[in-house]
Amino acid sequence: MKCDGGLTLLDNAMSTQVEGWCEALILNTTGSQIVADDVRTLKVIGDGNLVFVGSVETLVVNGEGNVVIWTGDTPRITDVGSTNVLKAE
Repeated sequence: MKCDGGLTLLDNAMSTQVEGWCEALILNTTGSQIVADDVRTLKVIGDGNLVFVGSVETLVVNGEGNVVIWTGDTPRITDVGSTNVLKAE
């Protein structure tokens, strides 16, 4: 799936790859597995998601049990959920 500036994913239990630069990627899902290229702002809303992302500037996580792994520098992080694992690879 291509990201053309911004993209919002709403389906639960999905497994997909997001290709290309994303200004904003919003994942309003539960139980999904997402692989994405570089993202300026990544928002993860929901529970039990696994997200692998290239570089990310701003990361917002709202939910519980999400795992977000990025490459590169540590982004600005807002974690308003619980038991989320947010780390660089």
